[in-house]
Amino acid sequence: MDGAARFNQRDALATILITAINIIAGFLIGVLQQGVPFMEALKTYTVLTVGDIVELSAAIEEQLRRFKAQYGIATQLSTDGNLDDLGSDQQLVLYRVTQEALNNIARHAGASNVAVEIARVDGHVDLEVADDGVGFDVGHELRGLGLDGMAERARLVEGRFEVDAAPGRGTTLRLRVPA
Repeated sequence: MDGAARFNQRDALATILITAINIIAGFLIGVLQQGVPFMEALKTYTVLTVGDIVELSAAIEEQLRRFKAQYGIATQLSTDGNLDDLGSDQQLVLYRVTQEALNNIARHAGASNVAVEIARVDGHVDLEVADDGVGFDVGHELRGLGLDGMAERARLVEGRFEVDAAPGRGTTLRLRVPA
């Protein structure tokens, strides 16, 4: 492996590590701010491996159920197309990006509603997570919001990640991964 490849690999690992630290910090802040019993809150952030995802839509539905119970934010899930035969890497990326998006919504958005849509179309899967929260200016530096980690996860499976947000109009995250 040449120096540039090692640098890119180290950069990718550093981004994932920063994302993990942000998830843990968000979890702890949420527990302290919400007064949620520690063990109940921990269930939302249990470690998930590729082999744990039996059915992607069911796993995300459970994620949304826990999110709604913990934060009182209304959730909606819409799925279209067969997701069961996706590769394990794609499934894990879709699950983790949804998880991090929900974490960001809980920490920053002040949202009342969250909608998650997953659709399989023409050789790819589209994930959209939208909230009606406060939004933010995407032109500002986004590090620390987990967005870098989501973009890196997309890149690792040759996917595409984008953010659509503005102050006062909520946020929509879109991920497209090859099926």
